[in-house]
Amino acid sequence: MAVSEHLAKAVVNAIDKQLNNCTYHDVTVTVEGTEFQCHRFLLSASSDFFRALFQSGMRENQDRKVELKQMTSETFGLVLDCIYKAKNVLSVDNVSDVWQAANQLQIDFLLEACELFQMKRLSKDSYVKRLVASDDLEISSEDVVIDLILRWVEFDPQSDESKVTDLFEHESKDRAKFILIAASNEMENETKENDKRQRLEKCIKPTKPQIEDEAKDCLTPVVDVGSSRRHRQAFLPELLSTAKILLVSGACFQKLLESETISQSSDVFAIVKEAHDHYLKPSKPFYYYPSQATHRAKSLLANVVITVANLYEYFPKMSCRTNDGTWYELQPPQFKCTAVGFEGCIYVMSTSINQNNAIRYNPNTNTWTNFVCLNPVRNNCQLVGLDNYIYAIGGDNSTSIDRFNAKDEQQKPGSGKWEKVGDLKMAVTNMMATTVGNSIVVFGSNAATSTTTTVQSFNTHTLTSHFYTDNILGGASNMVSFKDRSDTYVLQQTGALWKLAACNDHILKMEFCTVLFEEKFKLSAALIQNEELLLLGTEINPIMHREWDTSHLGMFKRIKIIERPGCCLFSTVIPKSFLVTKET
Repeated sequence: MAVSEHLAKAVVNAIDKQLNNCTYHDVTVTVEGTEFQCHRFLLSASSDFFRALFQSGMRENQDRKVELKQMTSETFGLVLDCIYKAKNVLSVDNVSDVWQAANQLQIDFLLEACELFQMKRLSKDSYVKRLVASDDLEISSEDVVIDLILRWVEFDPQSDESKVTDLFEHESKDRAKFILIAASNEMENETKENDKRQRLEKCIKPTKPQIEDEAKDCLTPVVDVGSSRRHRQAFLPELLSTAKILLVSGACFQKLLESETISQSSDVFAIVKEAHDHYLKPSKPFYYYPSQATHRAKSLLANVVITVANLYEYFPKMSCRTNDGTWYELQPPQFKCTAVGFEGCIYVMSTSINQNNAIRYNPNTNTWTNFVCLNPVRNNCQLVGLDNYIYAIGGDNSTSIDRFNAKDEQQKPGSGKWEKVGDLKMAVTNMMATTVGNSIVVFGSNAATSTTTTVQSFNTHTLTSHFYTDNILGGASNMVSFKDRSDTYVLQQTGALWKLAACNDHILKMEFCTVLFEEKFKLSAALIQNEELLLLGTEINPIMHREWDTSHLGMFKRIKIIERPGCCLFSTVIPKSFLVTKET
């Protein structure tokens, strides 16, 4: 018998009016201390859980009192609104909680409503993307996520569903259900489209409007992520950009580069190649740390920012900051130093002629080991890493450029040696060095009080130095550099931001970008982590903002100032077991 929609609404409205005034309730349900006056008939009709409970001889049935756990009182109130008032209570914020409650209480129609709600949300910016990016996702390896993405994109609705389900044997059943719903939905859509096409083919001399209506109905694309392989392939670039692709294994990268699905799209292949190039860089990941390299909450590793501060001549301070802003103490070097990152380690060298020390810090083991020190040590020289080498640039009254084969040192400890490879055109003070392509670019001043900055470069392939006649307005004091993917930026303490676009033996192309701030302060280091530009500095005006949005620039999304002394800033990964002593 057909149900009258008009009569159904009238019954629901009548129940709603009587609900608050009715004294015929016969069971009390308590959730988080809140009591709900309910009716066994309606609860039993809606919930297999309550029906079984009220038909049993359990104390809850006899006392007419039921206490529910593992859900909030707010969620249970939403469930009752569905049962008593037939309300559509689902939203993006509550659907997961209502789904769990419906599953716990075994309310089939509410489970179906949650599934339908989620299916409608399975669009190109919804569940699959959030699942891939979720900080709470528990997996054995990021390779699993990449495998999931590829198999989801390549899913063939004509194949056996069991070929999909084995992917999730180590994952949450609820998460697997979400994806399988999308797959099942696609199979249903495929069947419906085939039926429509068959009906269309059987039409005998159909009129033109009939053909157009049928064709439009058949070929209208379904916007759900699970709708068609073509739509899923179009969504692949966004998924891979969201995934933790920089944490996958070398074997997984090789699989991606050889995948036919990847090679079919130039956009997708470009994403994989850029990630692979970053993966192979010797300086990774110290100077640029994108969100694709951020470990999830359940990982045994933590993404941190390490600082080294020369607070005292012989007792520097070394600390690391986790993503939640907590600072932890680390074992520092025992001398005034400068530092550079290379292939997972931090190389530290003394910058005082009174000391002769060079040590290497391994964040994976939280240990220091010695390596060969530059001899003689030069006061205030700068270290930079490029290709397989660490370069020591200049110093007080020095133009010397020396390099150390860090690749050899890591493969065979003790084998690395320093060799002189060139000289700057002139000695400078307030020196800051960075890299562009095959060149090291050096900024400095003729004198400590100079109001302009001179620029020199050293080509590491031809081992030749060059001096550029165009100076930069503003002194070189407190100038810093940072990387954004393959781009190099220079930031002056005035807030002026420059991009080093190209460098060769004759031309250094610097593009002025913008002014990031107007209040001067003492800059000491900068890097990009998770699309935020972190600035390390001191002597900051108390009224100056410490954090602000910069998404309009099209580069990093935010700026965050870390107000503390330091000579360097590195982004790396450290086992959580070493994060023991918090700073006081």
